[in-house]
Amino acid sequence: MGRANFVEAEIAWADGGKEQAMNQANKFTPRTSIGELFSRGEINNRTLMAVRRALAELHGPRMTAQNPRLEELSFMPREMLLKQRNFGARSMRQLDRICQHVGVSIGAEAQGFTLYPHHHFQPAFPRD
Repeated sequence: MGRANFVEAEIAWADGGKEQAMNQANKFTPRTSIGELFSRGEINNRTLMAVRRALAELHGPRMTAQNPRLEELSFMPREMLLKQRNFGARSMRQLDRICQHVGVSIGAEAQGFTLYPHHHFQPAFPRD
């Protein structure tokens, strides 16, 4: 948590607004990094590593940032996350809840991407 957010949370706590203080401290944006969520205790190491592995699989290890942002998850298919080792439905729900809180939908921009290349779209009437 940044110093400014911490001070604002302490002030809100001193004013008697415990709930307001907690909401102030847990403010996330689409530009919040996965590493920051881990350091705040919002996600565990298993989720952190699954997201990094899935992004490396999607973009390649050299193109993947070490600390990806929540907004990058909109380009990742849900299936790619779910097939990662030690990442299940419970971890997906937890990550999805955080993403929905900031307005990011996991896999929203990944339309047309498939993990199975033989399932690609075939037109009903082939061209000449």
